[in-house]
Amino acid sequence: MCRLDEIWDDAFGQHDAFHMVDGYKNTECLVYKGFKIESGYKDKIYVYKPKGEVYEEINQEEYDILCEYGWRKGVLKLVLKSYQIKLDTITEKVKIEVNTRRNDKHLKSLKSSRQQIMDSYLKIVTQISKL
Repeated sequence: MCRLDEIWDDAFGQHDAFHMVDGYKNTECLVYKGFKIESGYKDKIYVYKPKGEVYEEINQEEYDILCEYGWRKGVLKLVLKSYQIKLDTITEKVKIEVNTRRNDKHLKSLKSSRQQIMDSYLKIVTQISKL
């Protein structure tokens, strides 16, 4: 079982994470691919994932992924997981659209969204294979 301070050290060692310091709350955080790790608030470390325009703390399964793969590769795995959820949602919407309304404009929009996510998915898979 890994500790959160080990994940923090791993994240802090990455050169491509965005580093921020909040003097008001006396916290320090790093953001990589939308995921944020925060340290300093009551000497605890928290990891957050993007949820719309706000952040939500990750669940235990996602913490386990970070422990298993480390910060960088773990975040990339979590990004892939979120892309897979988006692709599944779009696939369901396409099925509903084809079987009900058959609106060509909406169908093209869904296919375009799916293609953009698949392109991003492929970029992340390529990054993981290079690690």
